[in-house]
Amino acid sequence: VDTDEWGRCNTANPWMGMDPDSDTCNGYVEQTVFEECDRTRGAGVVHPAGAFASNMLCSIQGGRRYIQAGEPDLSAAFSCMAQVGTAGHPSERPMDSMVAALAPGINAPGGCNDGFLRDDALLVIAFMSDDPNYEDTNGPLQWYDAVVQHKLGDPTAVVVLGGQQLASIDSETYPTQAVAGSVSPVGMVNSLGATSVQASYGTRSVPALQPATGTAYRELARQRLHKYMQEHAEHAALNSPTGLVPFARVPTIQE
Repeated sequence: VDTDEWGRCNTANPWMGMDPDSDTCNGYVEQTVFEECDRTRGAGVVHPAGAFASNMLCSIQGGRRYIQAGEPDLSAAFSCMAQVGTAGHPSERPMDSMVAALAPGINAPGGCNDGFLRDDALLVIAFMSDDPNYEDTNGPLQWYDAVVQHKLGDPTAVVVLGGQQLASIDSETYPTQAVAGSVSPVGMVNSLGATSVQASYGTRSVPALQPATGTAYRELARQRLHKYMQEHAEHAALNSPTGLVPFARVPTIQE
């Protein structure tokens, strides 16, 4: 999803970029008319433009801004959407965009993510970033509350994958930096105190906690997140000089 405001470049809409003289602005982005959802935080990205971007409107079945099962050419669709380039706004706010992507309005009929959020599906959130999230508003507890709220208060309906830096770094430009070699999967259900669940991919509904159990897990999650977040973030910062999206990793809690 889009994690920032409109980026550096001017467009034919006309939209004014925050740094139109940047070398990340190319003829494609400057001569193209984009849709309003293309600059809406939290909206699915289907029209990447600028330097190192796919520079085309991605062809997604049904005209959606997200991929569903049955996409005719899954590889091509994902490659187009994932090649976002470097012309975005430097103020990246991944946590704000996560919350925005799940809001009722953007998922309602006619919204940018129309139909994406479903009550009967496991929500999997993946983070991959090479920048720190300094500009995000609120904090981990508020982000957790917002996500769980949008899944009907059930923390077992959410899993998070936190990706440490995956992109390669030019060794000549950054000779002292080390890059993590793989994704570090972190299930929000385990990190925040609930039991593990297996993704159903929409074939069956996710399990629902009884009210008393859900309340107990919620309180335990808040306590564990508060206790472990800062220590883990500090260790992560030592392991990689490029900013990481912080998360808490704690032992699995069994009911």
